[in-house]
Amino acid sequence: MGISGDETLDRIGVLRRQAVTERNLAAAAAAANDHEAQAVHALAAEIAALRADGLQAWLRAGDPGVPRPRMVNVFAAVLGTPSVAAVLWFGQDSQWTRLSASDPDGQAACEAETLTGQGPATCAWRTGRPCAASPAQIAARWPLYAHAIAGLGPAAVAAAPLGPADRPLGAICARYQHGTGPEQVTATAAAATRLMLHQAGNIGRLLARDATLTAVHRAAGLIAVQAGCTPEQARSLLAACAFASDVPLAEAAEAVLNGDISFGQNQAGDQAPGREDKPG
Repeated sequence: MGISGDETLDRIGVLRRQAVTERNLAAAAAAANDHEAQAVHALAAEIAALRADGLQAWLRAGDPGVPRPRMVNVFAAVLGTPSVAAVLWFGQDSQWTRLSASDPDGQAACEAETLTGQGPATCAWRTGRPCAASPAQIAARWPLYAHAIAGLGPAAVAAAPLGPADRPLGAICARYQHGTGPEQVTATAAAATRLMLHQAGNIGRLLARDATLTAVHRAAGLIAVQAGCTPEQARSLLAACAFASDVPLAEAAEAVLNGDISFGQNQAGDQAPGREDKPG
C-alpha cells in the first residue's frame, strides 16, 4: 500500500499541530522549572516540525523517483550522528517486525542483534531502560554482537525503549563517535513516544479519507485480545505501531489482521527476544 498525496497532507497537518502543542507544553514546563519535561517537549516539537518540513519538501518536489523521507533520518539529524536505527518487536516468538535505519552501518548493527540475540537495542527493549556502552564495554557485555559488528569499526552505542511505557514496542539505537550519548538518545525516544501517543488521539482525523475504517476497528479488537488490554489501549498500540513503522494506519491494521504483526505478551517480564540474560 502506498501513501497518497492527501494522506501525506493529513500527516503534515497533524505534525504541525503536534509541534505547536509540544512548544506550548515546553513553555509551561519551563515556567514550572521542570527542565526535564521542558527538554522532552521541546525535542518532540523539533522532531514533529522537521518531519513535517521533510514531507512537505518531498511532496512539493513531486519526483516519483525520490523515496519518501523517513522518521529515522529525523532522529539521526537531532542526535547529530549518521547512524541510528529504530526497531520494533511483536509476538510471542519475539521477532522483529520492523527495522528502519538511517545508514548501512545502523542497518548492519541491528541485523547483528537479530542474528546473535544480544546487543543494545535488545537490552533496552527487554529491560525497559536506557542502555549505553563504550567499544570496550560492548565486547565484554555482548561478545557475540561485538564479533558480528567488528567489521563496522569501533563506536559507542546508546539505546532507549520506544513506545508506551507499560508496553514498549521496540527501541531507538544510535552508534556514535562523538556528538551524542545516552541522555540524548533517551530524550529522543521519549519525544518520539509522545508523538506516537498524540497520533493515537488523532486516529479519526488521520482516517478521514480512509475506506478501511472497519479493518482498523477489527485490528484494534484483535490487539485487545492478544495483549490483554482495553480497546482504547489497543488503538493506541496500533497507532504507535503505524507511527514507528512509518506506514499508514490502515496498512498497520492489515498487517495485524493478516498475522504479520502480533501483540502477544512481550514485555520485559515476559518472553524475551534472543539469548541475552536480564541484568540481575
